[in-house]
Amino acid sequence: MHTIDVLYAIFLFLSGSVSAFTGGIILRRWSAPGASALALFLFGTLIWSLTYALHWVSLTSTAKRFWLDMTYIGVVITPGAMLAFLVQFTRRGRFFRGWRIALLTIEPIVTLLLMWTDPLHGLFYGGKRLANQSLIYDGGPWFWVNVIYSYSLIAVAIGLLADTLRRSRSIHRMQTRLLLLGCVAPAIINLATFLGFKPFPGLDLTPIAFTLTGIFLAMGLVYYRLLDLVPIGRDVLVENMNEAMLLVDDRQLLLDFNPAARTLLGLGPEVEIGQPIEDVLAHLPRLLAYLTLEGEASFELNLQSEKSVYLEVQIRLIQDPISHLTGRLIICHDITQQKLSQLHAEARLRQIEALQVSLRELAIRDPLTGAFNLRYVQETLPRELARAQREQKPLSLAMIDVDGFKRLNDTYGHPAGDMMLVNLCQILSSQTREGDILARMGGDEFLVVLPSVDIETARHRAEGWRQAFAESELRYKDATIRGSFSLGLAAFPAQARDAEELIRLADDALYQAKMAGRNRCVVAGMMG
Repeated sequence: MHTIDVLYAIFLFLSGSVSAFTGGIILRRWSAPGASALALFLFGTLIWSLTYALHWVSLTSTAKRFWLDMTYIGVVITPGAMLAFLVQFTRRGRFFRGWRIALLTIEPIVTLLLMWTDPLHGLFYGGKRLANQSLIYDGGPWFWVNVIYSYSLIAVAIGLLADTLRRSRSIHRMQTRLLLLGCVAPAIINLATFLGFKPFPGLDLTPIAFTLTGIFLAMGLVYYRLLDLVPIGRDVLVENMNEAMLLVDDRQLLLDFNPAARTLLGLGPEVEIGQPIEDVLAHLPRLLAYLTLEGEASFELNLQSEKSVYLEVQIRLIQDPISHLTGRLIICHDITQQKLSQLHAEARLRQIEALQVSLRELAIRDPLTGAFNLRYVQETLPRELARAQREQKPLSLAMIDVDGFKRLNDTYGHPAGDMMLVNLCQILSSQTREGDILARMGGDEFLVVLPSVDIETARHRAEGWRQAFAESELRYKDATIRGSFSLGLAAFPAQARDAEELIRLADDALYQAKMAGRNRCVVAGMMG
């Protein structure tokens, strides 16, 4: 055994130790997606390094040949396991499940069987194996099938990483760089050896190059939380989210989106990562407007399509460790069912409120004339008097009674009497202010409350009502009907101290008007 052989073995044992150390870190994250594939890859590099080290320290040619053949267990495991891991890391996991994974095991198994049974058929070594060979870089037909297959898997893996590196940002970009370096380093050294570059006679540097792979993976696991952060968990989380998710960078380019975003937001098949977000969401101008705001936002969005779709949209800022804006995360949650239930409940509430208003109106309105009734006067007159006293303003009250109303009913019938009452109410309504209160007290009696009106002004206005009513005519069947009323006035606080006294004084003045010959207005305490 030569000294150089021992040095080779030491380097190979160190390479295997790095793989074992990195594998130990992975064991603590075994439940993470992709952990098993990464562990299998490190197991392959460990076998490759250790069996190749044993080859160099073996004392007999038989032992050397045995351990060189055993290296191929690691050789055939490594490419497929690395690709399986990178497929999940680069978010293609949904395309790489079940029978597709099983396909990766066929070629390695066939390769090992053909290599170990080569003396029977020569398909692997093809009669080109030498007695003290330390490198296997030539052979029969299946040897080259394995070479092409392995390099194809490596090329696909590097391509996936390169594409992910182009689209990744922040910590995920560092993860991808480390994986790319770890994948490219042994591939380049292996290819260089195939092409004749052998700085160390008889030594395959590929397993030693896996020391770099192990170091890069360890850095990714410890410093950049590989297996702990997306994108490794994206297929499990984001792809299966019911909520739409879009990621936009600081240049307003679409970095990522999930299938729910395409469905909920109506994104066409032409939408791809890397497109300007203003093109992607051109059909949603309100959402685009919120993206122009500096801060975060939360709002509801109604998508007008064949049927209304309501979304609860949240826009969150993504910042780097020094608080520089690196992008925005848009999350849209479908709240259509809740919103429709809410709108239905609100419509029902409005109906109930309208019904309550109607019922209250029925409770305080006279059904024939539409004027307020006695109940309403009893509720509001004390409040009006309290306000008048608080504001130190007068308030006048008029009591009205239609003259000869019983004779009118006896002569023409109750429908004619009803027409007379409605006509009087219309005249009074047209000549009172918005704040005045017109009420029918019962029968042919009416009451008018005039806030902020003194007794003289009230008398002047009452004369106008009386004259307008006296001049009006009603046609009932073939008859022309005229009417008149008597009116009594009283004022607060000049004449009365409370509501009861005010109504009594106005009623007394009305009685005086009747006694004086009807069709006149009388102020309480004086004849007129």
